[in-house]
Amino acid sequence: LGRFEEAGARYRQAISLEPGFAEAHNNLGITFQKMGKLSNAEASYRKAVALKPSYVDAHYNLGIMLQHLNKLDEAEASYRQVITLNPDYYEAHSNLGNTLRKLNRLDEAEISYEQAIIVKPDYAEAYNNVGNALKEQGKLDAAIESYENATAIRPDNAEVYYNMGLLFQEQGKLNEAIEAYNKALAIKPDYTEAARSLVELPIGTIDAKIILELNKQFSI
Repeated sequence: LGRFEEAGARYRQAISLEPGFAEAHNNLGITFQKMGKLSNAEASYRKAVALKPSYVDAHYNLGIMLQHLNKLDEAEASYRQVITLNPDYYEAHSNLGNTLRKLNRLDEAEISYEQAIIVKPDYAEAYNNVGNALKEQGKLDAAIESYENATAIRPDNAEVYYNMGLLFQEQGKLNEAIEAYNKALAIKPDYTEAARSLVELPIGTIDAKIILELNKQFSI
């Protein structure tokens, strides 16, 4: 219901009645996270996994929080613990990939994303993430293929089309880039980044009237 202060009070009451109630600590962490109290959320998740080391979701939540706090080495350890406890936890594989990518360990990130896809073959987000990792390694054709796999699974994913546009633009394939940016905007009309990328294409690439309209709409 979005009444986070009340929810937090109830979870704290549960903990006062039963201090070892790991699920209450985890749920309090989620509540703190929703309220933007990230350090408090981290502390609650840590308490949950200390009380119940086999608590997979609490380890995963802790990993997400550590990732948000840019404690990447610790986030990696949390995700690896999740995977140890449940090798089929595909979100943990994907988020481990995101963490490794931030650590510039791109080969390892790619492996983690691919493991997520093995577990969940229709995981469009993982294909998108693989594409990003491949792009950063300069494997542009393979990246496009991965983005195309993502859009085949989820044709309504504006972010993937935007990423495709950036890659096509980097390759100098401006017509393909325009098509990808337009698809992103068709799905998400308020996608400022896609509009800005269109506007910033070389002069003459798109009609001046379209540029004026985008400038007006997005205040670019």
